Amino acid sequence: MTRSPYELTTPSAVLARLHPRLRTYFGAVPVGHVGRGAVDGREARVAVRAHRTFRFRTGSRTMVDAITAEPHGLVDHLGRRGRVSALLRAEVDADGPDAGALRLVSTRVTVRVLGRARSLPAIAAPRVTLVERFDDDADVQRVSLRLSAPLIGTLYRYEGTFRYRIEPDTGQGTP
Repeated sequence: MTRSPYELTTPSAVLARLHPRLRTYFGAVPVGHVGRGAVDGREARVAVRAHRTFRFRTGSRTMVDAITAEPHGLVDHLGRRGRVSALLRAEVDADGPDAGALRLVSTRVTVRVLGRARSLPAIAAPRVTLVERFDDDADVQRVSLRLSAPLIGTLYRYEGTFRYRIEPDTGQGTP
């Protein structure tokens, strides 16, 4: 079984503080099964690829991203072509209201323009804060995302729930 990008870039002491159900979600998916983790065949690196569909009154929109383990840490490549990337710092509180939840905070944002990656200066770079927690009472995973800009404030905020499971790969579509 291949280790997940989270396992490859985050100290084991930090991951050990995760809620047990989140350890499954942020861990590797066993061979022959599907979940949220997979190997990115295009670049032969471990990646968690996601297609999230949001349903609004005006229609549906799908967000695509891939989280990879890079030499400098955990990186989220946004969009189908990954032109915007965010280097992420992973944190897990041992106690308090967020005990066992994973918090990902962007520390650098890079944009690919004309085949070259350019880091945005801190004064202009948006900041992403994502919190994933497990709600035992409702038996769901809760996600909260906030995108903010240094001089403007909150640009986008999302909160939602979902259920995650690992299933045998039947070959009936993508994970």
